[in-house]
Amino acid sequence: MRILPVLLGALVLLAGIVAFIRSRPPVVTPPPRVTLEPLATTAFRAVLIQQADGEVRTREAELRAADATSARLGAVLRALRSWLIGASWPHQLGAPQVFWLSDGRAALDFPLRGAPTVSVATELRLLESVRATAARAGASDVFILVNGRVPPTFLGQVALPDTLEQ
Repeated sequence: MRILPVLLGALVLLAGIVAFIRSRPPVVTPPPRVTLEPLATTAFRAVLIQQADGEVRTREAELRAADATSARLGAVLRALRSWLIGASWPHQLGAPQVFWLSDGRAALDFPLRGAPTVSVATELRLLESVRATAARAGASDVFILVNGRVPPTFLGQVALPDTLEQ
């Protein structure tokens, strides 16, 4: 009889079941406390959209930010960058300079040094996080600039509108 192959197969199956039962889902660490500029501040909620294990999750963190609208949004985005740096915010991408337009729109000028290597999903989630955070700050719309120009894509993969006009 061929009992040895059946026994080996059963042992491999048993080892797989034990490994599956003992495995735990990844632990999502809470956001760090971020100290912002010493300006008059108010509480503000930043939005993080991330994908883990094929599931898109939205998380929020309470940050302290400056009272002036553009200064507040700039401070919140710098805090968001320090929170996400290396994870979904590439090191080559700096925190944006914020230009608040009179109609409630915000233009965000990101300094970019070199071509980052991020997946399309990571780039999309980062852009969604920035847009959602700006919307929480009161921006009716967000225009993305990279190194002072309107690029065709954000970090090389996700398309952007080619004009600031409405």
